[in-house]
Amino acid sequence: YAYGLDLAGAILGVIFFSVLVSFGGVLGSPVIWFLVIGVAVLWLLRESGDKLAKVSACLVIVVCLIGVSAKDEIWSPYYSIKTKESDNKSLLIYVNQFFFQEALDFDENKVVKWKYLLPYHFSNPKNVLVLGSGSGNDVATANSVGVSKIDAVEIDPVIVDLGKKYHPRSPYSNPNVKVYIDDARSFLNKSEEKYDMIILGTLDSHALLSARSTVRLDNFIYTLDSLVEVKNHLSDTGLAILQFSAPNEEFGARLLKIASKAFSDIPIVAYWGNNNLFNLAVIAGPGLTEKAIESLDTNLFVRLDIPKVKNISNLPTDDWPYLYLSERSIPEHYLIAIGILLLISIVSIFALIPKRKVILSRASANFFLLGAAFLLLETKSITSLSLLFGSTWVVNSFVFGSILVM
Repeated sequence: YAYGLDLAGAILGVIFFSVLVSFGGVLGSPVIWFLVIGVAVLWLLRESGDKLAKVSACLVIVVCLIGVSAKDEIWSPYYSIKTKESDNKSLLIYVNQFFFQEALDFDENKVVKWKYLLPYHFSNPKNVLVLGSGSGNDVATANSVGVSKIDAVEIDPVIVDLGKKYHPRSPYSNPNVKVYIDDARSFLNKSEEKYDMIILGTLDSHALLSARSTVRLDNFIYTLDSLVEVKNHLSDTGLAILQFSAPNEEFGARLLKIASKAFSDIPIVAYWGNNNLFNLAVIAGPGLTEKAIESLDTNLFVRLDIPKVKNISNLPTDDWPYLYLSERSIPEHYLIAIGILLLISIVSIFALIPKRKVILSRASANFFLLGAAFLLLETKSITSLSLLFGSTWVVNSFVFGSILVM
């Protein structure tokens, strides 16, 4: 009976959360979530006297703290987002407290403007596909050089809305731009169009990294299978452009080896520069000519000798898409975290439960195995469904609710 009540309460919690977040805006704020929960608890304790007063005081403190920390936050299906204006009149976008991207005013930043214009030194495309268009920098650059047709793919609708409202160049307002709210691989799988240029913006989900279940969908962009798929969408004179902010040269070499293997049958060139938004640029495609390569002024980039780049094993594929892991093993910091949690759990259980014999009973073993099975099923379901539908609150709510009902 008690376990049934526990499950029913969890299901109601999932339903409440889903309803509130689906409305978005103010109702999507954590302040509202805690207020709803707090009011429900206060109603249950309405005849408890001292407990009611203590819980009320705690609720006020918690809601105030959350209100301060969540001030000016915008919630998308993927991120907590904050913005602020920089000194050079561009918009800085932060997700989950990390710097994510900058909606740039290119007139105020000539160096970055040159970086974004780099692909157009090698080609004069008529149609361009931007994978990971974000707030619109790559789209704005394509507009500035007169590209007649631009398909912009971005997974987060709130990031696109910020670009529409605040980008200094208003890239998404041009009639030649068509926006697709979709995952990059999903779009490639569904599209049969050939492009003169495909730009892989710095697709990096940043803080979406979890030791348990969060799927980094951007990892599936930087696999051999993915880049081959990009190559197959190029026209006879097309170019693929990969831009990335590599944290070190070894990681840059890893990306370059993936690209050089995927594009082994077409011309390819790579450049390394300062880490202003991105420091690695790889250009590949049937439209790449040696004349264009030799005529490039590389003051901001150094051309890399691809054959001499360090050989890398365990290159990411769709079956093993771990861009940030250099070998097929569980990262050490994950194992340490799991060990610490196990130690804390074991010590807490044996220290706080008075009837220690109950812990080792058959009933306890049943519930332990039930909990372990629940955790495994939950994690596997979230991972699988996230690959299909994205790592969003909708997917998580569906998985948790389904398992609890089952």
